[in-house]
Amino acid sequence: MKNNINILLILMLISQFQTCVNGVERSRFQLVSAPVFRGPDHDTSFPFPVMEKSGGGIDCKDNLSGLYMSGAYRKEEPLPKWIPKPTRVPAAGNIPKQIEEFIGRLNSGTTQLSVARMKSPAGWSEPGQRPEFDEFSLVLSGRLRAETHEEVFEIGAGEAFVAFRGEWVRYSSPHPGGAEYIAVCLPAFSPETVHRDP
Repeated sequence: MKNNINILLILMLISQFQTCVNGVERSRFQLVSAPVFRGPDHDTSFPFPVMEKSGGGIDCKDNLSGLYMSGAYRKEEPLPKWIPKPTRVPAAGNIPKQIEEFIGRLNSGTTQLSVARMKSPAGWSEPGQRPEFDEFSLVLSGRLRAETHEEVFEIGAGEAFVAFRGEWVRYSSPHPGGAEYIAVCLPAFSPETVHRDP
């Protein structure tokens, strides 16, 4: 009787597996382990894959008729990525400023955060902004000015400044030599979410 139950379960799983494979691309899956069926009276390992589609769509684990399955196919993990050079991004302000995006929406397709190197000349300033992202600035050389409604900060080399999302801030580099700094935005910078003053 137990063997008949096992055969029946395997046939059910094969049917569900075929339904899933017909609906999605095999290349979107990654085998990680063999599943195990756990029932009240037996514990049987099946050399049979359960699949989960990366990026949404058909999820075979939802099509297993309520069976409790463990492991098998998992969403693909992101691979390490080499970024050989940045992308120049247009800058706002009264005079030209250099922005090189290493990680972000343009250069790496990253939406979770962005990392850019800024080089602003002496006398540069930009409109105030109230962004939808947190911004972390680390000054490498020179001095960066950050103005809020409450205070004006002068950030020197080796110092950092944090502006939280939803708060008004305005950046400038009025001192001789300008400023070079790294800006990290979380989530990634976007012209649609920076909300600069008109």
